[in-house]
Amino acid sequence: MRARVWTAYASNNSGSYTIVGRLPSAEVAQEVADELRVVITAHAAWRDRTDPAAGPAESPLATFCRERGLTWSAGEGEGDDWPQYSDTPPQVLQSGRQVIIHHDYTVSLTPVFGELFYKRGGRVDHEEDHAHHPLVVTATFYWGWTPEAQARQQAELPRLLDALTSDPGPLVRLNRLGCPAAWRAGSDKFAEAPLTVSVIFDQLVEGVTALRELAQAHGATMELRLAEAAGVDDPLAAMRPSTPVVPRFDVVIVDTGDNRPRLVAALAGLTDESESMARERLLAPVPVVATRGAFERTARACLAALEAAGARVDLRRNDG
Repeated sequence: MRARVWTAYASNNSGSYTIVGRLPSAEVAQEVADELRVVITAHAAWRDRTDPAAGPAESPLATFCRERGLTWSAGEGEGDDWPQYSDTPPQVLQSGRQVIIHHDYTVSLTPVFGELFYKRGGRVDHEEDHAHHPLVVTATFYWGWTPEAQARQQAELPRLLDALTSDPGPLVRLNRLGCPAAWRAGSDKFAEAPLTVSVIFDQLVEGVTALRELAQAHGATMELRLAEAAGVDDPLAAMRPSTPVVPRFDVVIVDTGDNRPRLVAALAGLTDESESMARERLLAPVPVVATRGAFERTARACLAALEAAGARVDLRRNDG
């Protein structure tokens, strides 16, 4: 008898799309964000309707562009420049003068969004068209330079950092586990801002929203920069070590135990990697670092999950 085994890998041609616009004021940015939410929701519903005869022949996006004097081409927002294999429309977020449009699974998005920013007196800060790596969010927080603002900064900066790094702060709850967040406060290298935070979120809009809400709660202005993470082991290496220090830990497997399939599944579930990637990592000689730089609550939860899968695990301090 002859047996043959084939291994195949499926692929797709979609990544994420993100554009960041900067408008003349927070008020204009809010107006633009509100307009975009309305037209995006309407256009998504228009595209998804089951009976084409049940609605207008012209798409809401076409009407939106015509009314605002934006460039329009037939079929705009109906092909690769709109999410084709997702049940959710693009998301819109406003923070100060900035407006972010994001979708995590699309070939691209229509260029009329960037044109709208310029039409409303703004500009495009950044665009990531079809990114296959996660996005690094770099947020700078500042309070101003008047004596009153500086006094508030001195009081609020440590409170803001504590809110960011304490459970259930966004750097604990929303940070992608495979790449711990990094920050600098009061560093000469980042003297242009009292606090700079770099982080990769599992859900970009949820993470940025949480940062914005904390900035507002502590009276800070927040500016955002987004960029696709480089395909390197640590895309935040330039920001490390984080200062001031907040205790964090590596979760280290020192004995893989005797139930490898269960451990592979547990490791993949914790780190959001495929089981094949987790299996390959576990082929290395122990000790194997399962996750690095996790805050204590997250680290202990990881330890418990891996121990339940039969491994022997240590926590080792790593505040980077």
